[in-house]
Amino acid sequence: MKKDFLPSLKYIIYGLIVFICSLNGYSQAIKQKIADKEFNSLHFVRSAELYTQLVNSSSNSSNILKAAVSYFKIADYMNAEKYYEIAFEKKLLNDTETLNYYQSLMYNRHYDLAKELSYKLKKEGNSYSYLYDSIQITELLSDS
Repeated sequence: MKKDFLPSLKYIIYGLIVFICSLNGYSQAIKQKIADKEFNSLHFVRSAELYTQLVNSSSNSSNILKAAVSYFKIADYMNAEKYYEIAFEKKLLNDTETLNYYQSLMYNRHYDLAKELSYKLKKEGNSYSYLYDSIQITELLSDS
């Protein structure tokens, strides 16, 4: 009798593990929908929190970018810079988002990184390559 009970207990435990894992995936999908709804409703504080949680659990490209935009919109430039940097390395940024990344670097007083970014943009022929020239002018004016 005990021998019959152990295999069925094993199947119950396996079933519970599968069930718990499926709940986690389901909750992620719900969290994704809520984050998208908050973002589209321009509730950036809430969407920033949700996208951060989603990025920490799985680095979906769209979530990284939306986390960066959300943080930028609420003027949390440290977090915006963090997520824009990840997005930039993955080549996810369009011109406007690249400019936001540049501005985040400047707001955070990371002038050397901003200069590096503008140099990369100039080298690539990006439409915001003029930023490199503006940094050069700013440096000349600050020296005088």
